[in-house]
Amino acid sequence: MKKFFSKFIFSFKKPLFVGVIGDDWLQMKKIISYLLDSDPLIKNSYLVLGSNLSNLRGISDLKFFFKKSKLPVLLLTEIFDNENKISEIKRIIECLPKKGFLVVNSDSDLTQQLKRKAKAQILTYGFQSGARLRGSDVRVDENETNFKVSFDGNIVPFWLNRPFKRKDIYNFLAAISVARIQGINLVEISQSLREIGNRDEN
Repeated sequence: MKKFFSKFIFSFKKPLFVGVIGDDWLQMKKIISYLLDSDPLIKNSYLVLGSNLSNLRGISDLKFFFKKSKLPVLLLTEIFDNENKISEIKRIIECLPKKGFLVVNSDSDLTQQLKRKAKAQILTYGFQSGARLRGSDVRVDENETNFKVSFDGNIVPFWLNRPFKRKDIYNFLAAISVARIQGINLVEISQSLREIGNRDEN
């Protein structure tokens, strides 16, 4: 009954929705929520859920929320090499409506194949030249990580108060992409992320 009531409320309010596919979706939820909460106009008016494709109920929920949200986003942080999971990802992408966004890593060999399944708008992230939101100039030392992000002609530096691995930086690029879709500008995102290393340690 509680789950039904939550879906009823969601259907009525139609908030922003982000569905994350990948084994690290819980970490991604934390980063995305941190960024969206930094904007008082967005805070408490969104929902982030995810799946590693091992839970069929979770997949069903993603499809429901895509349909009911006023701005649905599907974020792929990991493209699996299992054919069954790839097929499931394609089916989920096909459920994303035209008003939504597919956010995908353009550095993956499977990206082009998946993009062809989308009716929705597509925002790519990565380090290679084909990415719309592109990371570059990564420098990591024992105390911090810094890199640059370019998006639609704008370039903004990012500083994180902790050393992070390249996979982590991919996740930050993915979260930045979601925040941009929600209208948060790169400078504000950079300022919000600056202290995230300290928050992770608490």
